[in-house]
Amino acid sequence: MLEKKVVQYLSSLADHKRSEIKSLQFTIDAISENKIESAKYFGLDHILTRNSSPRVKGILKPVEVFDPESKLDHKISYALYNLGNGFKEDILEVLQQEQPKADARKLEQAVAVRLSYLLKNDFIDATKIRGRYEYALKTMEVMQ
Repeated sequence: MLEKKVVQYLSSLADHKRSEIKSLQFTIDAISENKIESAKYFGLDHILTRNSSPRVKGILKPVEVFDPESKLDHKISYALYNLGNGFKEDILEVLQQEQPKADARKLEQAVAVRLSYLLKNDFIDATKIRGRYEYALKTMEVMQ
């Protein structure tokens, strides 16, 4: 019984180490500009090709639990995750409920600037409705 658990543990550890080695080798090859060969060697040629290098679009990942110490992006993500979609005022309302002692004016200014940045850099979606933006979290996509 004990031998079986030891073998399982060692097998798991070996798999983990092999994964780390693959990751390290891929990083080394990427730095040394052998990206294509490394990607093919590890079966990742669908990630990198000679003509273009597809990348995952930047997105704001959903945050399910509010953390008052987290970055503003995570707080905005939390609000949008709970709202589904919402205007700046809706996002501010959620954040103010979670942090009632926060300076409302400073929070409003910070959220306005951050939403503008996130939208401009395509991290979140927005629909313009009567001159106002309704924001929503993006879903993961691969872009070419």
